Amino acid sequence: MRLPGEYMIVSGDEDLYQLLLDTRFYSISIYDIKKEKIFTATDFKEKYGLDPIQWAKVKGMGGCTSDKVSGIPGVGPESAIKYLNGVLKDGKIKKKIESPEGQKSFRDSFYLVSLPFPGDRPIKIELTEDEKLCSLDFRDAFQKYGCGSFIKDLESWKKCFRLIPGR
Repeated sequence: MRLPGEYMIVSGDEDLYQLLLDTRFYSISIYDIKKEKIFTATDFKEKYGLDPIQWAKVKGMGGCTSDKVSGIPGVGPESAIKYLNGVLKDGKIKKKIESPEGQKSFRDSFYLVSLPFPGDRPIKIELTEDEKLCSLDFRDAFQKYGCGSFIKDLESWKKCFRLIPGR
């Protein structure tokens, strides 16, 4: 989704956190459809102490149950976050992460959780400064691309994307 000066990803999948970005030229945020909240790169850094691009490393080390990616056996996302922040204490988990077996498990998992996947194609709705996104255009675009289930509650989207009524 393209709004003047920003991009918005609409999803409830935390794997997409790695795509969050905030530069002086543009920003990418995520509208979490489960929580009905916008999550930004700043929010991510405050919550995890990491840059969003490191989220794939967290998932590669700690695994991702929703995607059936195992990660390094015995290492979860919390430990992976601590390791990447440099605060994981010496012990079994740190040894597992740094072991040759752990690194192989990480590499095998990382490519499964690192985005974008080859062949991924975003849906872009681009507007000029003078254009406004109308609610019916928004609905029609999502239906065209097979995402009709996203717009069951059009009122929520109107608020999130500052949609105007009509066409």
